[in-house]
Amino acid sequence: HILFNSKKDPAFTAEVISLPSELFLAEKMEQVDPEVLHLSRTSLIKKIAENYKKSLLAIYDSNSSSGPYQPDPISAGRRSLKNMCLHYLMELGDPDILSICVEQFKQSDNMTDTISSLSALVNTDSPKKKWALDSFYERWRSEPSAVDKWLSVQAAARTSETLEVVKSLTQHEAFNHTNPNKVYSLLRTFSSNHLQFHDKNGHSYRFLAGQIIVLDSINPQVAARISRGFDRCQRFDAQRWASAKKALLSIFNNSSLSKDTREIISKTLNK
Repeated sequence: HILFNSKKDPAFTAEVISLPSELFLAEKMEQVDPEVLHLSRTSLIKKIAENYKKSLLAIYDSNSSSGPYQPDPISAGRRSLKNMCLHYLMELGDPDILSICVEQFKQSDNMTDTISSLSALVNTDSPKKKWALDSFYERWRSEPSAVDKWLSVQAAARTSETLEVVKSLTQHEAFNHTNPNKVYSLLRTFSSNHLQFHDKNGHSYRFLAGQIIVLDSINPQVAARISRGFDRCQRFDAQRWASAKKALLSIFNNSSLSKDTREIISKTLNK
């Protein structure tokens, strides 16, 4: 069993027990149902966590360093494996596991452990979620790359309020439409959020279309790249494609649209 040989090469073990992403799996499907795909994948993760809870906890503990941060490959591999175990265990909704995750966030002395625990917390309905997000921002607000991670973590969340969170973040002091890194961290990450961006109500499509129009007047190249978020929409069901097409046409019909963005939108509409 791969878990019981994890000491030999923790980085390899972490890679082996990682499931393919929803985006990768969607590429293998003729027609994509993001809700069914998400449920299938998370159900499998939960089942694995239920069956191997003790082993995953033991590996998490054995790979949790008590010493100072070390940047060497072995230490990095141990962190990767530890956080993969935490990812599985957090699917159980167990209060004790939640406490472990919160403690990791509190005690972390490196960005890998901090972001891994923050990402896990953001996908819960725990009151600790807001506390963790606020704590992270207050600590790292002067570090642009850390703020980029903070934006991305929220845009990637699978919870139902993600669209509203992303909307509010476009008005946050940490975000600026003129800064490509901020735009990619928030908006491109959101367009890659397979569950929430492709919500059947079409609200996310309309929101992104509006953002693309705003961006196109600032930086057409960035707007064109963000437009690629609609690339796969034709492979979804008729209702989703109809919503996406309506959003795309709202961009395309903008008379002042740049050549770069118009070309991307045209290709997507005519695939």
